[in-house]
Amino acid sequence: MKDVPWISEGRKGRIIGSAAGSLRGTTCAVLSVEPPRGGGFPDVHVEADGEKRTLRPWQVVDAGFKSSHRCSRIDEGVWFFEWQGYENNGNTAVLGRDRKAVIDAGHLHLLGSLLVALEEQGLSLDGMDAALFTHSHPDHFDSAGLIHAAGVPIGLSHRERDYLKGDGGALYGFFGARVPEVKVDVDLEPGDVAVAGLDMTVLHAPGHSPGSVCLYWKEKKVLCAGDVVFPGGAFGRCDFPGGSYRTLLDTFGVFDGLDIEVLLSGHGPAVVGRKDVEESIGASRSNLRAVVFSPW
Repeated sequence: MKDVPWISEGRKGRIIGSAAGSLRGTTCAVLSVEPPRGGGFPDVHVEADGEKRTLRPWQVVDAGFKSSHRCSRIDEGVWFFEWQGYENNGNTAVLGRDRKAVIDAGHLHLLGSLLVALEEQGLSLDGMDAALFTHSHPDHFDSAGLIHAAGVPIGLSHRERDYLKGDGGALYGFFGARVPEVKVDVDLEPGDVAVAGLDMTVLHAPGHSPGSVCLYWKEKKVLCAGDVVFPGGAFGRCDFPGGSYRTLLDTFGVFDGLDIEVLLSGHGPAVVGRKDVEESIGASRSNLRAVVFSPW
């Protein structure tokens, strides 16, 4: 059975998620957390409003659970959930209006924080129309199995799927995790893609990982950059298997001529404003070039 550390037996819980219907926001008693038939993610047996019910782990959190994500509502249809916890975890974005996509939902064992942060914004995991991932490293993709179990279509590039079968999958063992078992529904291949009501452009962006992509929403001029480029002149590490600093430097060419007003990276704060975005990417590119061509 998969662990869900945001739920504790014998404690008060709070029911969340759009699928919870009229129970949403209700305080409940968590009676037990048990493996379903066939294994996988547990069933959560609760008592709410005098009745016993069975819920799923994306529908319940401990009543006092606090989020370690800080949410910024950057624009209409653009939410940025910056990770503030002491463990390493990726940032998350949500894009869209009537229909929405969640980008890079992070580690599975830290997903409770995101569930609470979404709920505080009137959003929910089971209300997403797609979950898109810039790459498959655990701090971005580890939660994909639960998200898929919640009925949300998963998007990943085919190069990352191949990577997961080898070095990328082995990396999960290093972090004490298991590769998520998911069916990829949306192929994030270079070019334009319509998903969850969003017209997006997928940019092939290897270097940090072989099949890494950046996702650009032209309507709002938002770039979800994953771990390619970070604020303040930083860039993604390339010392994991499958990484290459020279390849990452070549990747920076995909930003040339792109009209970006909002840069949402996998780690660090959002960068808002065309001038600040251009300066940030330029500094990262310059620093990366110094690393690649260093004589040491």
